Amino acid sequence: MEISEHYVSRALFHSEHLMRPTMSRKSTISSAADGHLIGYARVSSSDQDTSIQSAKLKAAGCTIIRSEKASGRTRAGRDELSSIIEFIRSGDTLVVAKLDRLGRSTRDVLNIVHELEQRGASLRVLERSPLSSKPPQSSS
Repeated sequence: MEISEHYVSRALFHSEHLMRPTMSRKSTISSAADGHLIGYARVSSSDQDTSIQSAKLKAAGCTIIRSEKASGRTRAGRDELSSIIEFIRSGDTLVVAKLDRLGRSTRDVLNIVHELEQRGASLRVLERSPLSSKPPQSSS
């Protein structure tokens, strides 16, 4: 079952809305002045290149860009993403060129967004792309 862009946009809007500043508490929403823009580029196979994604992330103002060649089906083996999640601080923004570079399933992306929220960080996606709610297929 294909998840519509509208659903993903609403989920991401909801997560951003929770981090918007209110008059009664200090803001945790990030901007370039408040925190780092941390780029994450990923390709699935060794014959692919992250240079196009990296260029887009650099153009978006990312001061740190981490890239890796790993499957997006699971978080296992995605050491650069794990490092970013451990490193990211309140006020920072994780930036990806497309949402499917962050994860291949809605559940995985929402889990990552939740982890970012817990750390006071946010997510920015440069281009829209559909996600699937289908479980990853095993590569047999």
